Amino acid sequence: MPPDMPRENYAEPTLYTLSYLSRIIRLLLYSALGISAAGLVGFEGLHFYIEHRLMATPSGASEDEYGWSGEVLSWTGREKGGTDPRLGWKGRHALRGAWICQEWGAGGPAGSIGRTIHPGPRSGTGSGVEVNRVDRGFELAEEYVDLAIGEAEKRGIVFPGGQGKADQTALDLLLLKAGVLERLATEQSLVQAKGIYQDVLDSLRGTDVARAVRLSGKIGDLAQRTGGDGKGWWLAGLQRAGVELPAAGIQQKVEKKGWFGKTTPAVTTVPIATPPSLSPPVLRAVINVLISTEANLATSSQYAESARVQQLALSLIPPASSSLSSPAALHDLWTSHRTALLTLHSASVSHARKLPAAATESATTAATLSESIIPRLPSYPISSPLHPSAKLLARDAQSLAAEANFTRGVLLEKAKEGAELEVAGECFERAMGHAGERGPEWDRYWRAFARVREKLEKRREAERGVIA
Repeated sequence: MPPDMPRENYAEPTLYTLSYLSRIIRLLLYSALGISAAGLVGFEGLHFYIEHRLMATPSGASEDEYGWSGEVLSWTGREKGGTDPRLGWKGRHALRGAWICQEWGAGGPAGSIGRTIHPGPRSGTGSGVEVNRVDRGFELAEEYVDLAIGEAEKRGIVFPGGQGKADQTALDLLLLKAGVLERLATEQSLVQAKGIYQDVLDSLRGTDVARAVRLSGKIGDLAQRTGGDGKGWWLAGLQRAGVELPAAGIQQKVEKKGWFGKTTPAVTTVPIATPPSLSPPVLRAVINVLISTEANLATSSQYAESARVQQLALSLIPPASSSLSSPAALHDLWTSHRTALLTLHSASVSHARKLPAAATESATTAATLSESIIPRLPSYPISSPLHPSAKLLARDAQSLAAEANFTRGVLLEKAKEGAELEVAGECFERAMGHAGERGPEWDRYWRAFARVREKLEKRREAERGVIA
């Protein structure tokens, strides 16, 4: 071959192809690493924000005499807020995951179908299958809390039933789990939540009377919801606070140890006693227990006994405080709300006892008082220990105002007078306004409003016919 003849380099195209492919692979790897790093930073950043901002509300014991921080659900961080460092990376991330699922939902379908072979309170037999639609977010929250509990046990945190005094972090985790189970609201979850609250109550040692009364009230409420009898638990909570019911009001169920150390009730009679002076946190817990008690008596047609318990609860509520502090103001609004609620219950009892004038007067008072609370409700930053209680009170105030107006409207509608019927329609319209978004309650108020409007139209047509 002549020396000046061009030569073909067959390796060059192959090398060029390999070089081009290597650049693409490097680009893909760098992109994957960048995306992974951004995802990791975003994930940890979200958890950092939740830990130090959204879960920063202090909880547990407080020097404030109104004790609002003691009612805040603790995510194990107690006075510092956030989560307990002893849970480790996995346990703390699990708790934050539970918070996300509980507060923001699961990010998928609104609910899922849960099945249980255990009979519900109305099923009658154990052979059927009860279908329960539950929120997927709460299901995932329960799984995350269980994961955190497992991590706590691995790290030696003492739970009730273990050796030594139960750790406060363990009690917080159990209360978180019980709260999620309550929200799932299936028969099995409610029974399980009741058992957890009993374990926590049995572990309480000290002077935290308000917490003991709150737990006793919760156990009693869950006992009633699951077909049991909660009176003994309510009375046990009241006795811890030094409050005794009228002798004819209810029978006491004294605790005694039974199988597995659980408590079983024995019936005695509670004597009449002068209402004691209670601290604000204990007063709130006691009033809630008394409301559960009087409502239960009313639903079992013990109207006179229910009325006596209502009067006892109202007698415990002191006049408004002269203090201008935020905790004092929120406490006064809370007591005003419970006064309106007790007055509304009094209207229902008076109606059942065939006292229409007293029933209408009480319902009117309850509607007026509940509506006066709403514009006075303050707004607190999310990091304030007052924020959770104020948010809950705002929701309850709207609900109470709607129900009080509805009850007043029903009572006025029964009067069958022209002027009263028009006022009844206005009450139903106000109830719809307080109900907010359309739902089962709003539909109930709308049906009542439409019914009254139809009656008024018929009455006007009849009047026009008479004139003609």
